[in-house]
Amino acid sequence: MAKQIVVIGGGIIGLSSAWKLAEAGHSVTVLEKGKCGDGATTASLGALVPYNASREDSLPSKQRHSLWMYPQFVNDLHKLTGIDVGFKQTGRIQLIQNEHQRNKMQQDADIANEKWPFEGAETQKLLNDSELKKLEPEVEGTNFGALHCKATATFEPKRMIAALRSACMKMGVDIREHSPAVQLITQQNHVSQVHTATGLVSADFVALAAGAWSKNILPADHPLQQTGYVAPLKGQALEVATPHQLINHMVRGLGVYLIQVDDKKLLIGGTKEKDAGFDTSTTQKAEDDLLAKAEKLVPAIAECKVVRQWAGLRPYSEQKAPFIGWDSAFANLYHATGHAGIGLCLTPYTCQKVLEDIEHASHH
Repeated sequence: MAKQIVVIGGGIIGLSSAWKLAEAGHSVTVLEKGKCGDGATTASLGALVPYNASREDSLPSKQRHSLWMYPQFVNDLHKLTGIDVGFKQTGRIQLIQNEHQRNKMQQDADIANEKWPFEGAETQKLLNDSELKKLEPEVEGTNFGALHCKATATFEPKRMIAALRSACMKMGVDIREHSPAVQLITQQNHVSQVHTATGLVSADFVALAAGAWSKNILPADHPLQQTGYVAPLKGQALEVATPHQLINHMVRGLGVYLIQVDDKKLLIGGTKEKDAGFDTSTTQKAEDDLLAKAEKLVPAIAECKVVRQWAGLRPYSEQKAPFIGWDSAFANLYHATGHAGIGLCLTPYTCQKVLEDIEHASHH
């Protein structure tokens, strides 16, 4: 049974859910307050880093399961749209700062090599300084070596949004940009319509994927308004111009990470600022902090020029896990938000879950 579905939010989660729902034959409208992807998605650096292998609780397991779905996900997207999202299994070099961390990483590596679905050579390996220098001559090692994780990947967020937008258009999704959802129109325990800047849209189901802005869309008396539902977590990042390629992998350490997009462009992320609200202005302090840490990891960055600084708002949830599932007050309202820093990683899993749960509900 084809249903009318409204997806609120045109970021990576909203667009991928809309694509999958439309592919299954539903009539889908996406409401986006600005331009698609302009929120947390394109503010991100496109990093796909698996949780440590020793963490086997529900969220880390889901996150890794979702990451293993990525090659198929980008392949399907490419087949449909012809757009290459720049997905690369770049791998990651994680610098180790002390003995305790080293022991923990060795345990993680042992579990990853045994359990993760990668063929051939080790998925994770601890490197000594000379092994590190072979892979990354510009990286400043520590006395404790580094972890090389082959299961880390990256993509280019702007290209991902372009591909998802194109996939949605090909599937007949009605994408309304600059059309924020103003209010949910409810009857008893159902959302019947969504009031938008471009009129009322009727809905059999509503998927709320508005990231950091999700709370503003729920009615003022909604039970989740009293809890730490979803709030903005500000992150600032930098782009620096490099004379040539400085690093070959994602490099992480000291609370920052570096991604070389091409031989002229290196990204440095990111701060975590919890009480900044919806402020997306950039600060000199963040630039100084990020550069100081990045230069400790890769001293050559000291000679590079900052060409861009920006800030985005990750949707942070107080429950320390995303809200993916049905609403407690409205039977046809579905939450797909609060992913914090793992929204990109969880995208293939989330859009699949949105599809399965709405399909299941529409047959009952």
